[in-house]
Amino acid sequence: MDYYFISYPKSGRTWIQLLISKYLSYVSDVECIDLLKSNKISFGNGHSIFFSHGRSNGSICQGRKIDFYRDKEIILLTRNVADVMISYYHYAKYSLHTHDGSFEIFVRKLPFDRDQSSDESRHGLMAYVNYHKFFLNLNHIGFYLNYSLVKQNVVTNFTNLLCYLGIEIYPDYLSDTIEFCSRRNMKLLENNNILEWYGLNGNGLGAKVRTDSVMSRNEISLELVELIENNMKSNFTESDLCLLDFTSS
Repeated sequence: MDYYFISYPKSGRTWIQLLISKYLSYVSDVECIDLLKSNKISFGNGHSIFFSHGRSNGSICQGRKIDFYRDKEIILLTRNVADVMISYYHYAKYSLHTHDGSFEIFVRKLPFDRDQSSDESRHGLMAYVNYHKFFLNLNHIGFYLNYSLVKQNVVTNFTNLLCYLGIEIYPDYLSDTIEFCSRRNMKLLENNNILEWYGLNGNGLGAKVRTDSVMSRNEISLELVELIENNMKSNFTESDLCLLDFTSS
């Protein structure tokens, strides 16, 4: 069976992919570094996980890819919209250098179709909204993960994911995997340029693994908070807002 692990940029895909790869390296004869070399991980008897941002340009997610994803087994990883905007803004500005304006300009950017695969086409609140409307409306998501909830209880949530994938649980391997993928160790990997090709290659404000003190939701202006709340509430149901870890301020 093929699984499609879908997530909007800056929602925690790097971390989850590293968790899965590290765990599978313990239960197979394949090194973690080899499992990470592509966005496809094969395991068990003919199973594969494809990691993708799902062509996250907002206009594409309104329909052009619907036939491809309609019959796929999807694992959807979500993250709170404000946290995504904050993380993506810093990554785009200080690492990718695809944005040189303010945080407010970044949030207010509208999706565009000029280059569907470009990072810039994914910037902004409306790209986030269109993307999640598309996938949540498929109505056949096999498994949901939320970044904040996984962080709160990594053992339980990662175990549930492995069980969903039909991967046998070994407590010692699970513990070692979670320690290897801790924020502290991932920061160490990034600082020492280990797995640099995998995306752990930033520094300062452009680092992939940043401290939570860089910027918080509380620092977002009231005007932007109102803009985010209005767009989220007008585009998603209450149950969808829960899946997106969204609560009104």
